[in-house]
Amino acid sequence: MTEPDNSLWRLKQRYLEAVSNGEATQAELVVEEGAKQGFSMFDIYLSVLIPTQIDIGQAWHDGKVSVAQEHLATEISLEQMNRLRSQIIPRSKLGFRVVVTTVEGDPHFIGARMVADFFLADGWDVDFLGASTPGPDLVELVRRRSVDLVAISTTTADCLPRLEWTVGSLATLANPPKILLGGNAAGSSVNSATDIGADGIALNLHDAVVEGRRLVGIATEPVSLNEHLQSLGRKVQEIRRDLGWNQQQLADNADLDRTYISAVEHGKQNLTLGAIVKLADALGVELVQLLSKNDRL
Repeated sequence: MTEPDNSLWRLKQRYLEAVSNGEATQAELVVEEGAKQGFSMFDIYLSVLIPTQIDIGQAWHDGKVSVAQEHLATEISLEQMNRLRSQIIPRSKLGFRVVVTTVEGDPHFIGARMVADFFLADGWDVDFLGASTPGPDLVELVRRRSVDLVAISTTTADCLPRLEWTVGSLATLANPPKILLGGNAAGSSVNSATDIGADGIALNLHDAVVEGRRLVGIATEPVSLNEHLQSLGRKVQEIRRDLGWNQQQLADNADLDRTYISAVEHGKQNLTLGAIVKLADALGVELVQLLSKNDRL
């Protein structure tokens, strides 16, 4: 049995096909369809745009697409992000400002742009500087502007010396901001943040906002039931796919109905503890792995 038409997985596959072929209009229609089905900006970012960019990047690395094709796919996704960003309604104004950029020399800014959007939705005042902001210019901007947090993305290891200089220079300001690191290079060593004088590190979009709140002393808002259900649904779906199962196979192994599994994976089903235990046993994971508040992404 195939996945239901309204699954995020199917949307992602159609979106990947669209951007791979350079079809901007078709990509926009896929995103619009996802929104009509009730998926949030966060769902589309996490389950459609990010995995698509990873796939495109891997295809470029493997020589399956050209630099021009990779650039076109990236620009299409940026346009969809612009459209989704225009629809953001922040929870409430927090009164804190974050500056988001990539380190000098790092041109890969889509992840940083997404982090900025998540902060915006959380109620922060956001200054997004784009890619490769020169260290001295970043320090001078922060010195002149009231900034509570600086979030710096670093995706390549050769930029780490510039990152260390920038972090050290920000720390010498009269009113230094908290400094949050992210990106593949920064995340390759969890200890790298404190080693170079930063205050924290975030390995995904959700963690960036949570850690940013912690660093500036904002209490993390309680996670809603809907957010819990969506997080659990994403985990069930990802683990199921890791096993190579379709929804019917999971339903059979968990002694549940396939339509129930579909509702769970879309965050639409309020589960009993017994159902969660059945899912964990069928998937071969610990119960706590499904109930953890952190996504696997």
